[in-house]
Amino acid sequence: MRFIQSLRPISAALAITLISAPAAGQTSIDPPAGDWTHRGVDVSFPETVGGFERGQATEFTSDGRDAAIGYKYNNADGTLNVTVYVYPDYSDLSCSQIFLDARNNVAEYRGAELSGQGFISPPNGGNTDFGLAARYRLPANSMREGYPALISDVYLYCPPGDKWLVKYRASWTGSEATFPDVGSFLRRIDWPAALRSNL
Repeated sequence: MRFIQSLRPISAALAITLISAPAAGQTSIDPPAGDWTHRGVDVSFPETVGGFERGQATEFTSDGRDAAIGYKYNNADGTLNVTVYVYPDYSDLSCSQIFLDARNNVAEYRGAELSGQGFISPPNGGNTDFGLAARYRLPANSMREGYPALISDVYLYCPPGDKWLVKYRASWTGSEATFPDVGSFLRRIDWPAALRSNL
């Protein structure tokens, strides 16, 4: 992950647990052939995106506005699992506070080590605003017994207007030097205006 600029340390006082939508309506979906479209905002996720193969989708609310889609990428160096979340901003927290909550979900794993953090491009590219990102090293068995050592990225983009959020978690079994370019994967998706940076 190539950071555009490093983040300043975030105060521990902002370590607030984000209140998210209730999970009662959570539904797992095996998308049919073709694009899978998020029901809350008009973004479609193809079956394959530059070598990334789509997996299962999850809708966390009955109206489908809070949803995630998984992708997997394999090469000789390792396996990358990416989960992309698109959901409304339910909270009154700042983007930095929401990011800290997402980051803490990775940091809480046993032995997790922060490798870097900073600003990187929004999902569709451009340089008028930025997403927040952090990378962690997770030792073997950190997430669960039998799991390999991982390099795990967490990313959050708060589009202008603060109505929607785009987040991803990407975990790689290879080395940091061979971590695939998730930014290139994201730029191949046709993001609608509500989720785009103004190029």
